[in-house]
Amino acid sequence: MRKDITELVDKTISSLDGINRAEAPGYFLAKTKAKLYRSEQKEERFQFRRPVLLIAVLTLFLVMNSLVLLHVQSNSRYTHTDKASNVDGFAKEYGFTTSDY
Repeated sequence: MRKDITELVDKTISSLDGINRAEAPGYFLAKTKAKLYRSEQKEERFQFRRPVLLIAVLTLFLVMNSLVLLHVQSNSRYTHTDKASNVDGFAKEYGFTTSDY
């Protein structure tokens, strides 16, 4: 058994004898730098558009909020007494008295 393990270890070590140091293909560094430079340029263009997009979204948000507020104000025809009568009607319908709430 020990002899088999020794042979396997010797085989494994002898298979490592032909290994050479890994080398990069030609112009690898130049290609890598070019890709990094292109990715930096893309990020700069995106950052230029970001404030414009942000201003557009905020403007749209403010316009929508203003329209909703104007719509709510124009539809609020209820007075305080109308709301009170609605509460009384709700209380009567469900069997509550005014002292319960």
